[in-house]
Amino acid sequence: LTNTTICNGTPITLTASGAGTYTWSNGVTDGVSFSPASSNNYTVNATDANGCAGNKIVSVTVNQLPNITANSPTVCIGSTATLTAHGGNTYTWTPATFLSSNTGTNVAITPTMAIDYTITGTDIHSCVNTTTISVAVNPSPTVTAHATKANVCSGSSVTLNGSGALSYTWTGGATDGVSFVPSSSQTYTVTGSDANNCTGKDNITVNVTTLSAPEICLVTTDSFFVNNVVYWDRTLYPSADSFVVYRLSSGAYLK
Repeated sequence: LTNTTICNGTPITLTASGAGTYTWSNGVTDGVSFSPASSNNYTVNATDANGCAGNKIVSVTVNQLPNITANSPTVCIGSTATLTAHGGNTYTWTPATFLSSNTGTNVAITPTMAIDYTITGTDIHSCVNTTTISVAVNPSPTVTAHATKANVCSGSSVTLNGSGALSYTWTGGATDGVSFVPSSSQTYTVTGSDANNCTGKDNITVNVTTLSAPEICLVTTDSFFVNNVVYWDRTLYPSADSFVVYRLSSGAYLK
């Protein structure tokens, strides 16, 4: 008989030898396994064939199982989060699906759907315990980019708006819902965030057209420079419905 150390829940068998009959304290039966919940001393009383008696004390140390815990995050689909375990010395994670590693205190996860993990932790006494956590996954919002005009003339303004989320940021210096004058054709990307801080993206192209001004040509002038006849080429601006004619005087254009 020797002193021994076990983990809580591990069965142990106390067996005496050297005499004829044995009686154990604390309800122990010689040669029958049991699982002590806490550390204790056990006394065996032995009697040999001559009726002589003796006893011995055996100490059983019971180490409690580690309390294994881990965080249960909610992750946006396609995003990466970190799972962290506590309470043990080493850890194994199962299943390995979506994990950067199935061992270690901290493991990265990039899930595409909700999933449960079982963490098996071992402490410095080689005692083992497990816990299970759930990782929830939120979908990304479906974000759509809009423009008041996809084709504008140089100098004209345009307003970009996003839909499908709660807040929006734009590339190219644009602000959601605020008009601006684009300097050139460009593709703008909007990133929308929802109530779960999940994001979605969309693109829209604004084409900027620079049109030349119509040429105005002088046709005739009378001798008194009183009545002038002028004409101009058909404008490239399809919506033009009026014109302003200027007179050149000493290098300046006057109405």
